[in-house]
Amino acid sequence: MAVGYAILEWIDRYDSRRLLAPIGNVPHTESQARDHANVGEQASAAGPKTNSLQETRGGSVPS
Repeated sequence: MAVGYAILEWIDRYDSRRLLAPIGNVPHTESQARDHANVGEQASAAGPKTNSLQETRGGSVPS
């Protein structure tokens, strides 16, 4: 049983607490949380534009 707990502790440290240089010396779980937050911001920034085709072409397109 003690070996099982030791393995689980190692896995927890490996997955959520070790620092990784390629992602800015932050734990993997923290980097993932930051990435998921940025995806939400990018999705809202890439939303539909407020200008319609008529506005951009000066009303030259028939309705």
